[in-house]
Amino acid sequence: MKIKWLRVKRFPPVTSSASCALLLVAMGTFALASANASVAQGLMANYQDTAKPTREKAPKQILLNPSRIKPDSSKLGNDSCNQMEAKQLGLRSPGGKSLVQFDKCYKGRLHNVCLAKALSVMSSSLQRDYEKLVETNYPSIASASAVCAFKLSQMSDDLETSKAFYARYKALIDGYDERLKCTDLLLKALEKATFPDLPNVEKTVKSMADELKNDVAQFANERQAADELLAKITDAQKALEVHSDVHRAMCITADAGPAQER
Repeated sequence: MKIKWLRVKRFPPVTSSASCALLLVAMGTFALASANASVAQGLMANYQDTAKPTREKAPKQILLNPSRIKPDSSKLGNDSCNQMEAKQLGLRSPGGKSLVQFDKCYKGRLHNVCLAKALSVMSSSLQRDYEKLVETNYPSIASASAVCAFKLSQMSDDLETSKAFYARYKALIDGYDERLKCTDLLLKALEKATFPDLPNVEKTVKSMADELKNDVAQFANERQAADELLAKITDAQKALEVHSDVHRAMCITADAGPAQER
């Protein structure tokens, strides 16, 4: 049995020109495939599942003119004082019987002194912050030329500053009244306390009353100074309201502007 070997049909050799043509076709096919892949990736990147929330970076906060930002002096120190633990305080007899129950406004001597010092700081801050406005002495201005010696922008700023005074003044006075009322309640409670069998204790209780009075002794002078400052700021504000109108009507300066609503 003869086995016939299969002969491989030979193709004619590829010429150099045909080889170049085949190479160009292959390169074109590869480039087209790469372009299609890039387009597909772009489409997939642009596609977003609407059900899935996207995370956005929070905008960076920029602080403008940090030197012009000042702490709120009307609350200076009060927050730290009020963070102290509140305890129900009073006096008991040697047998444990309650003789004096202090009002809840009194949270101990440390808290009382802390608030008194905070009010003193508020008073000093108020005087210091409005010292320049008082020294300018707007009520003393008596001519149009004297008004024009000021910039309108300065007058406008000082007018706004004078308006901001009243909230700080009220916070200070309310603080004084609260401490004085609390002290009065404590003194009345101590007056009712009697220790017939312990005479020295009565002297100690009296010294407690003296110390409580001493804690608020400076309030009288500080409140008088605040009231005097109130009168000066009120006069300055009244003068500024008129002088601002005079400036707009009479002053020949680049700073002058149209009348503004108050």
